Amino acid sequence: MIKYRIATVISTFFFLGKLPVAPGTVGSLGGILLFVLIKETYAYLLLVFGLCVVGSWSVRLSLEKADSPDPKYIVIDEVIGQMVALAPMILFHNGSSTRMYFLSFILFRAFDIWKPWPINLVDELTYRKNISGTGQVACIIGDDMLAGLAAGAGLSIIVKYFNVS
Repeated sequence: MIKYRIATVISTFFFLGKLPVAPGTVGSLGGILLFVLIKETYAYLLLVFGLCVVGSWSVRLSLEKADSPDPKYIVIDEVIGQMVALAPMILFHNGSSTRMYFLSFILFRAFDIWKPWPINLVDELTYRKNISGTGQVACIIGDDMLAGLAAGAGLSIIVKYFNVS
């Protein structure tokens, strides 16, 4: 059906998640690309909210045909998490630089892969047998949003105390 095709396009972020090597990393780069295209604060906030809504719908449908509770090819969560990690650049710091994009990317990928507390708790919920449907979708996207919040906080600290811009 067409809704499953649309869900696949969204959940894989235009098939970036289908790449054979490092789909999550490539999905994060897709989040940076979106951020570069949208630099106005309200448009950014609307885009992140819209990605959460549409991303949740697409992940739920994609999971119906998946053989894993958190398939690697679903990368819309990485796109959303990276967008959250970039929030300080648009909300608190006027402007952006290549260094800030790079730091945001490195910090987000580190928190997303390392998964310190409480990110790991949300990630572990994804794999529990009694979690499915909306709860599973919330966990898949939620752990990346938490990693994005941690990366954004780290970015803000680095910018403020190390004068990186």
